[in-house]
Amino acid sequence: MNNPYTSEVAERGSRRRRQPGPLGLLTAVWLMVFLPASAAGSWVERRHIGPFRLYAEFPLQKTGRLMADLRRLPDDLWQALRLPPPDGVIDVYLFEARNSYQRYLAANLPDAPRQRRALFVRSGDSSRVFAYRSRHLNTDVRHECTHALLHAALPMVPLWLDEGLATYFEVAPGDRFRGHRARRGAIWDMRLGRMEGLGDLEKVSSVASFTAGDYRASWAWVHFMIHGPPEARDTLIAYLADIRARQPPGSLHVRLRHEIRDLVRRFEKHHLRQ
Repeated sequence: MNNPYTSEVAERGSRRRRQPGPLGLLTAVWLMVFLPASAAGSWVERRHIGPFRLYAEFPLQKTGRLMADLRRLPDDLWQALRLPPPDGVIDVYLFEARNSYQRYLAANLPDAPRQRRALFVRSGDSSRVFAYRSRHLNTDVRHECTHALLHAALPMVPLWLDEGLATYFEVAPGDRFRGHRARRGAIWDMRLGRMEGLGDLEKVSSVASFTAGDYRASWAWVHFMIHGPPEARDTLIAYLADIRARQPPGSLHVRLRHEIRDLVRRFEKHHLRQ
């Protein structure tokens, strides 16, 4: 691998050539040197919530409902996916401003994409999330912490599914069914016939190749499997169980087509009737 760093940022509106690749791409594999002090010199608050150990440069009460959402996030993944909580700790570092966030990354992860608002970092069995305070903080942290929980529970996560699940769980629990920002764009993609097929999503092998449309399509397929026909959710759970057991999972698209007659029609009907 020429560069151990990967980014979850889509090249918005870019065109790229599809290249088949292994399903088991990790979203991020990182090398890092850990320095416990914040870029500002010290953490204002530290808190342990479930599997998350938080370090913040500002009072955590300023994050609104984020602490409550993080507390329930492992249970949400268990209820939806039957994935157990991690045995270890996930460290979450929250910075007051973009400048201190970037200084910290420059000192600890000099090759990391510092233009991103948040990052999930994994090295061996260690998982860390970095984010800075913005109006997107809660969404960013829920998204990256979902990645951390998925990679703690599974030896690998297919790229499209990793992003689809993180996008699904990035919003507050009450907004996951009908309130996600991706919903309107996904519906228009379907109406205009430009929705990415699941088989095509499975072939995307690079996060840099992931477009905004791919994020919407990945979210739409995850939403269908969680809220659609019971056999779709059962298929997803069985697929993840095989990955967890280190059994070759094959193609989730093929599995769904085997279990659900007229898969694409039912997928579109699921979204267009809401």
